[in-house]
Amino acid sequence: KHGTGPVTLTVGSDNHEIRVTVTNTIRDAHRPAEGGFGLIGMRERVTSAGGTLESVTAGGQFTLTATMRTGGRKK
Repeated sequence: KHGTGPVTLTVGSDNHEIRVTVTNTIRDAHRPAEGGFGLIGMRERVTSAGGTLESVTAGGQFTLTATMRTGGRKK
């Protein structure tokens, strides 16, 4: 919804966390957005499971990173 074109997907883990990062080009602001709950709904889902969701726009790119605990001790 916020990005367009090819997507870069990165999945990583360390310190009892898993991170999923999606990056693509920022969508043209003049294109109408489709329906749905978007970032608010995604953030609510991740937060309800004890994780965090970060969205960043920089350099013409939109990056969304979800971080979830996998167990073990908290940092």
